[in-house]
Amino acid sequence: VSSFFFDGSVDFSSGYFTTIKPSTMDGSTASSFFNSTEMIPWSWLDAWWPWLMALGCVGGCCCWVWKRIIQALSAQRPHPQIPMAPGNHWFWGHLRLVAGIPFQDSLQRLTQTADNDHGRCSYFIGSQAYISVLRWQDAQAILHVEFTRSYPQLIERYITNVFGKYSIGLLRERVWKYERSAILRSLAPHDFLRASRQSIRHVTQTMVQTLKQRIALSSSSSSSITATTDESPPPFLELPVEHLIKMITVDILGLTIFDDDRLFDCCRQLQLSSLAQAFENLGTDLNRRLSAPLDPRNLWPRTFGGTPDNRRFLQDRALLQSFLQRMIQQRQQEPQERRQSDNNGNNNNSKSKDFLTLLMEAHDDEINSKSSSSSSSSSWKAELPLDQIIKDVTLSILFAGFDTTTITLTYTLYLISRHPPVEANCLEEIRRVVQDQHQADDNHEDNDDDITQRLVYLRGVIREALRLYPPAYTTSRNLQKDQTLPPVTGNYNKTKETIITLPKGCTVLVPIWSLQRHECNFPDPLSFRPDRWVKKRGGDNPQHQQSCWVERYAEDEEPITSSSSSSSSSSSSKISSPMLPSISLTRSS
Repeated sequence: VSSFFFDGSVDFSSGYFTTIKPSTMDGSTASSFFNSTEMIPWSWLDAWWPWLMALGCVGGCCCWVWKRIIQALSAQRPHPQIPMAPGNHWFWGHLRLVAGIPFQDSLQRLTQTADNDHGRCSYFIGSQAYISVLRWQDAQAILHVEFTRSYPQLIERYITNVFGKYSIGLLRERVWKYERSAILRSLAPHDFLRASRQSIRHVTQTMVQTLKQRIALSSSSSSSITATTDESPPPFLELPVEHLIKMITVDILGLTIFDDDRLFDCCRQLQLSSLAQAFENLGTDLNRRLSAPLDPRNLWPRTFGGTPDNRRFLQDRALLQSFLQRMIQQRQQEPQERRQSDNNGNNNNSKSKDFLTLLMEAHDDEINSKSSSSSSSSSWKAELPLDQIIKDVTLSILFAGFDTTTITLTYTLYLISRHPPVEANCLEEIRRVVQDQHQADDNHEDNDDDITQRLVYLRGVIREALRLYPPAYTTSRNLQKDQTLPPVTGNYNKTKETIITLPKGCTVLVPIWSLQRHECNFPDPLSFRPDRWVKKRGGDNPQHQQSCWVERYAEDEEPITSSSSSSSSSSSSKISSPMLPSISLTRSS
């Protein structure tokens, strides 16, 4: 018992470790325990215990200071007069609040959970501060100021991997102005715009002929199967609307940009070609990465392959890059007199130039322009990799025209199919305008300008579809100078607010999706109502049938957002996130 009790015991009162060897512990010497103990000094503890206590105090103070810093960073606002969305993290900002949800829902959560009565709020994405505006007056003021556009480094890397570093959306300052000027000059010629309308007509007629042939084949096959029955259902094809619009859009782009209607050949085959499928795959891959930028699968470098998605991405990108390089080399090898054949007016049968040819000529004119103010201004243009710039810009134009057109037309047709009165008005206006055009002069070529300008109601339908389903969900501006937001007037001025000035360098987000679905801009915002943009004039009076629909803001002084609306709305007019239905094409249609 004594050996167990005294072995390894400590006498804290004397400041020593007191130990005793088990061999010395016997019954005869137990009384002389303290005389036989071996005293081991622990002077190291005497020397270091003040420092250990000081280190503990410093650590506690550091933890308290760190906590206060985190709280201060989490409570910091991008602007002192604009409320901030709740849930800010000192490192991630509000990014974790929108991770894993659709982009439209994340915009709603960030821009409307803490916005004040004037639709203004702020939030952080990482360390980057953003200010969001929802009133159309604020958005109009922001979009008309001098700005630069900057993306987070991760987002910029995703865009560069698809479009290249010379994409028009990634260029800065004078290079951006140079490319923008070249693109505008390429789109300016009237002959090019007229040829584009002819390309649209040619491609849509090709699609109609292909659908008629497929319906005829379906009719013959169904008649042989149902020969024993007295009545058979009409033949039909069930095709997704989105796929049809993609085929038409790709063929129009191929004919307009490259002047080759057989390049993609989707409308004749009624399926996406390998090039068109590559466009589709790259767009899907980019949207997936932009919607979840921090997903570990998206962070894996695509240049190394690794995953099936990355390997498919590298194959599709190589296919498109080689295709564009081949198109550029073909035009560079064309004889100079053929590239300039449209400049002399003697040949009336000469074909108009395509967009790629006009873009290459615009770059040549910019570089060789005699109006350069100095030799230095033309030297940096000559040093640019012209072929790579044309390739990246053309790829950007292709994607911009492909996705935006497909989304707009698909949702327009979807909304028209959900609202029979709107469909009836569209068909009536189209029949009337086309009939009047043919009656004017049957032997004269249709004047596309007159027809498009007279389809007033149809333009209102497209604008309303763009309001509900904008192809671009958001845009941002990095201010180059201080900008004062317009004062709040009318019904929006619910609370007294001082003048708000946004400082230079501030990043302002214009959430197009949320702005166009906010009640401060559009009454009953989730309803599909083309009468926000047009109104009927003349009623049923036959004298006014030529212009029964007029644009609302053309005659009214009231803004287009304040069109009269009923307070009640049926549930069928409410727009949610729909699954686009398939279209059934019968022989009669």
